[in-house]
Amino acid sequence: MKNLNLLIILSILIIFSSCKFEKNNDSNTDVEFEESELLGQWIRINKMEKLENSEEVIVSKFNLKKNYTAEIEILDSIGYKTITGSWEIDGEQKIGPISFKSDVALTFDKDANHRNIILLSVEEFNKKMILTTQTVKYEKE
Repeated sequence: MKNLNLLIILSILIIFSSCKFEKNNDSNTDVEFEESELLGQWIRINKMEKLENSEEVIVSKFNLKKNYTAEIEILDSIGYKTITGSWEIDGEQKIGPISFKSDVALTFDKDANHRNIILLSVEEFNKKMILTTQTVKYEKE
């Protein structure tokens, strides 16, 4: 069991260390925001890639509501569908001893066996507030 945990941790570290981080001069990552600014419909603004496998999910848009629920439109191997999820500010997720922090955490269940958690950062891009992951950007409609 110790070897399995060590292998998982090493794999995660290798994956994160091999990632390439690019900084765009038009973006600002130190953005202060209010909860009310997050409420509403957010739409993906960068191109949607092809699904690589049947378990993959692409979030095309989501609607953050005041009661911390969210309506999320996803694209999976079956097609587009809208599901219900939840969101929180200052989300923190732990995988073993490693913790990940975000400005916003979006959580939803694709089905009974697959929970998805998307960690988003609030940034400013071209003088607009956006929510981003490492590769995906969403802007408020």
